[in-house]
Amino acid sequence: MGTKKDLSLMPVAFGTMKQYSLNEVKKHNSRESLWVILDNGVYDLTAFLNDHPGGEEVLFDRAGLDATDCFNTVGHSLDAKERRELYKIGELEDMERINYKPKEDDDAYEKALKARTNFFKDRVIPAAIVVIAFYVYYFIM
Repeated sequence: MGTKKDLSLMPVAFGTMKQYSLNEVKKHNSRESLWVILDNGVYDLTAFLNDHPGGEEVLFDRAGLDATDCFNTVGHSLDAKERRELYKIGELEDMERINYKPKEDDDAYEKALKARTNFFKDRVIPAAIVVIAFYVYYFIM
């Protein structure tokens, strides 16, 4: 069956999470204990190794390290983002929290998306209206 979870790693009562140092997380980089950091949260993915859809190799690549960029780059589903919370055991210590800054690529993506939306709104919709008006005028009247 499943691996028993060490209850000392479970979050403490009332929603507060245990805090871990980067050095503590780095120690957990093996098949017996595999932790990663995602958005300053510490996740014990040991029990998830065999179930990871992308294979265990990708988890081993980031074992004991911050995997936020990798996780976000792959484009995980909302379901995957919700499921990851099942494996959360704590947070990075306040002094070691990572300040994630948006990448320039993210801005470029947003600009391209906006340009595509504007093209549709400014060109495609008016063209469709003209075609429909022509059709109505030519075939119906």
